[in-house]
Amino acid sequence: MVKHIVIAIDGPSSSGKSTLARELAQALGLRYIDSGAYYRALTWFLMERRINLSDETGIEALLPQLNLEFRYNAATGQCAMFLNGRNVEDSIRQPAVSVRASEVSALPIVRKFITEVLRKAAENTDVVMDGRDIGTVVLPEATVKIFLTADEQVRLQRRLEQLQRQGMQIQEQEIAADLNRRDHQDSRRALAPLRQAPDAIVIDNSHLTRDQQRELVLNLIKEKLNLTNPIYEGNH
Repeated sequence: MVKHIVIAIDGPSSSGKSTLARELAQALGLRYIDSGAYYRALTWFLMERRINLSDETGIEALLPQLNLEFRYNAATGQCAMFLNGRNVEDSIRQPAVSVRASEVSALPIVRKFITEVLRKAAENTDVVMDGRDIGTVVLPEATVKIFLTADEQVRLQRRLEQLQRQGMQIQEQEIAADLNRRDHQDSRRALAPLRQAPDAIVIDNSHLTRDQQRELVLNLIKEKLNLTNPIYEGNH
């Protein structure tokens, strides 16, 4: 039995981080945390109150009012973000929030606040967490680090299909522009930019099915932890 397992999955937008992280958490019986949901929830909160994003002093004053909790049901694979006890999962997944989330997440005061919240959520817990700086900043001592990537066109198609499943009709050009903007902001922000941790395992899933990807990573985790069976017990 291995205690207190931390699996960090980083990568650019629409690389499949959340899908992989949820499937790993479900297969391994670990807690899943979507770090992006925290930034989206804070972004939605500021947008609802029409807070000017340049007003960092005002934003800082609001942060103590926030209670963010990501709830994941490993049995069903379903998850939801709660802000001050309210389920805001559907609201934070809207395209308008996605557009602003990268901008909000680049603010130093926001980055510091969410990083502390995420670390506390993962404290003394077996966890799979995905994001853009999990293995480099949030949980640099993670047991296993995965950096997930895919061709730009593949990521574009995945994002398009995701929005279509949600009943949203958005032009491909708009999605491409949004992905390019988010990639640029995430990789070039001064604080905690998107980058591969030196000890991360890089996986290009452009031509992998979900099943192939999951089995590949499960085997990598098994090998990394020197286990005969990658099913763990711990504080889930």
